[in-house]
Amino acid sequence: MYKLGINFENVLSLAKELGLTVPETLNKLKLIGVSALDAEYSRLSGEQSYLNDIVASRMELKCVYYMADFAGVASVISEMKVVDFCEKYGVKNVMFLTKPNFGIGGNEKTLKHNLRKIINYARNFKISVSIENFGLETSWFSSVEKIKDLVKSVKNLTITFDTGNFLLAGIDPNAAYDELKYYVSRVHLKNRSYAPAVGAVASVDVNGNDSYTTAIFSGSANLEEFIKKVIGDYKVIDFILEYNFADTRVFDEIEQSAVDFYTVTNE
Repeated sequence: MYKLGINFENVLSLAKELGLTVPETLNKLKLIGVSALDAEYSRLSGEQSYLNDIVASRMELKCVYYMADFAGVASVISEMKVVDFCEKYGVKNVMFLTKPNFGIGGNEKTLKHNLRKIINYARNFKISVSIENFGLETSWFSSVEKIKDLVKSVKNLTITFDTGNFLLAGIDPNAAYDELKYYVSRVHLKNRSYAPAVGAVASVDVNGNDSYTTAIFSGSANLEEFIKKVIGDYKVIDFILEYNFADTRVFDEIEQSAVDFYTVTNE
């Protein structure tokens, strides 16, 4: 059976919505089949109690992520500290959100060079490195072809495939997966709609339109088809839910997505 996880930022939102402590919230999520976490490095490294809560709940911390300026700096010292954190706490995946724009002074050669350096460092601890398709028309990820070129040219680099970010970029996740499936190591699972919802926080898409996260089968993309494709190709892979909700309706969205996910993966 495939595991379903969630971004730790959504756990904090859910705790506020339900008036629960973080440990109580983690235990409630486990009851509906959400049993793994992705978490932002500064959130955990800056607040030891959150890390203690995760450990005590026995919720598996699958990945730590960090915003990295691989294209604009010569050093990867900050990124190495993230890898060291993962090694210390037994986390086997690190994901980098790469600052996307050429306009900040970065270049593609520097990006690839720094990715190779951090991948080689992480391999000393048997930690896998992925990047997320993050950013829109001015980024490294403005097309499937650019993403494919990047991962093909950097050995052992994989993709955390974010369905919602592809939708923001005007790219069908199913079509993107068909082209990138050999490089995918993890999935961030979210759907999007242009219909405003109570509590939903808008993200602006490539055409300047407000877009809102939804339960996974309620938005514009056919994520049932997408999940079936992924589990047909991979016997083990992480699926991590993500939502943009302001401390309201979060649990309803997560619960419905969990029901839908396990209905498909248990067929």
